[in-house]
Amino acid sequence: MLVIHNPFSGSISKSTESLASIHTEIRFIEIPETIPAPPPEALAVGPASAYTSYINDHKTLVKDTIVNQVMAHNPAPIASVVVDMFCTAFIDVAKELGVPSHVFYTSDAAFLATMLYLSDREDKGEPKFSPTDPDYIIPCYSNPVPYRVMPLLHTDVDYEAFANHGRKFKDSDVITRTKKPQLVLIPAAKFGHLVSTTE
Repeated sequence: MLVIHNPFSGSISKSTESLASIHTEIRFIEIPETIPAPPPEALAVGPASAYTSYINDHKTLVKDTIVNQVMAHNPAPIASVVVDMFCTAFIDVAKELGVPSHVFYTSDAAFLATMLYLSDREDKGEPKFSPTDPDYIIPCYSNPVPYRVMPLLHTDVDYEAFANHGRKFKDSDVITRTKKPQLVLIPAAKFGHLVSTTE
C-alpha cells in the first residue's frame, strides 16, 4: 500500500508504523515528501481543486515507486492498481504499466452519480452550475437537485476537479464501493459502468 503525506497533518510515519504492526500482511510504502503543499491562495479559492493538483503531482513518484519497490522485488505480476476515489490521476499510472485499475470509492452512490453527471456535462460543453439554474436532473436522485444544496460545486475550479474525477472513473476498470449491495444496485445500472461492492 502506497502512502502519500498530508502536507498539513505532520509526519505520517508513526501512523504508518502503527498500521503496519497491526496488519502485518500489508506492506506500507511511504511516497517521498518532495511535492510542495498547495499554496494558501489556491486552498482559499478551491480546496478540492488544490488537493487534486497536489495528488496529481505525485504521478511520477507513484509510478517510480511501483516499478522500483514493488515490481522489482516481486516476480509475480501486479494484478491491479487500486486507487482512492480522489487519486484518480493514478489510473493513468496503471495504464502505463499495462495493468487494470480499480477505484476504491468510499462515499455514497448519489455522490458518485453527481461526479459522473458533472463529467458528462463538461463533455457536452454545458456550462458550470449557476445560482440562477433550474434544479438539476441527476441520475440516481429521486428528485431534482437545487443549486443551493451543492456548495462544493459553487466555484469553477472545484466543479472542474470533481468533473475530472468523474471522467477518470470511466477510465477505470471497476469502481468498488464499501456499501450494502441494495444501495448500489439501482445506480449501478444507470452508471453503465461496472460497480462492485464490499462490506
